[in-house]
Amino acid sequence: MKKLVYMAMLTLLSAAGIFWSCQKDETLTNPEEGVMLKKAKIAEAEDLVTWDPEICAGVEHEFIIDTEVGTNVQVQQLADGEWIQVFQMSKTTDDPQKFYLTFETEGEYELRFKVGSGGYSDQTLIVENCEMCDDASFSYQTENNLDIVFSYNHNEEAEITIVFTFPQIENLELNDEENYEAPDGKEYSVNNPKNQTVFTWTGEISCKASEPTTFEFSFVPDCGSGNAKDKQAVIWTDTKIIAIDGEQVITTEDDPSTPDIDETVIGYSIKGDLSNIVYTGCSN
Repeated sequence: MKKLVYMAMLTLLSAAGIFWSCQKDETLTNPEEGVMLKKAKIAEAEDLVTWDPEICAGVEHEFIIDTEVGTNVQVQQLADGEWIQVFQMSKTTDDPQKFYLTFETEGEYELRFKVGSGGYSDQTLIVENCEMCDDASFSYQTENNLDIVFSYNHNEEAEITIVFTFPQIENLELNDEENYEAPDGKEYSVNNPKNQTVFTWTGEISCKASEPTTFEFSFVPDCGSGNAKDKQAVIWTDTKIIAIDGEQVITTEDDPSTPDIDETVIGYSIKGDLSNIVYTGCSN
């Protein structure tokens, strides 16, 4: 009897060993599953890291990792044939997790990302020398206070609507659409064809101080009786930006007469500390 029990147990153990061996052999002899799993994890890392493809040299650039808080993430950059760690967190603190890199010169950069337990995903980044905008500036040049060239550069690339105020000038000749065509070819709408004081232009503006957008005007002073008492005509008093990329600019200004009330106005002046332009050649 004992011999029969022993033989039965031996048979069961042998069968179990054969089953385990088959399973082991199947795992060892089927590497495609492991490769596919690794590729899936790498693809997942590629999907989890995103960034704006327009990358400018010398400007800090934002990368976003869409993963759970507490995830191990690594970012490496290929430099002189070696992978250098440029960002790493053993446990992310935000979802999504953001990090920032700066590439000093234009060219191609090789990065690889690892998110969680997945493998590295290799990516090639194209870095360009982008046109960088300067601070906004506004100025004018004139020798006779009648032929005037204004210069303006915006603080970003944009389409603007700009308004010039000329209080005491003679009406200018208008085209068939009752717009004024300036000496430099720009076309302006006017507030009143028979009493022209406000000129409005819309167009793409420069954002480089070394290459500003210019606005040329040529006037005849209005030396009528109401203006010539002091033998002067006030030619220009202000220039405002009233819209950017089609969106009207709304600002508020303090009213000194009612300090508790702010006045809502359209646009903002770019005149700064520039003086009014005044023609002094009128006669009585």
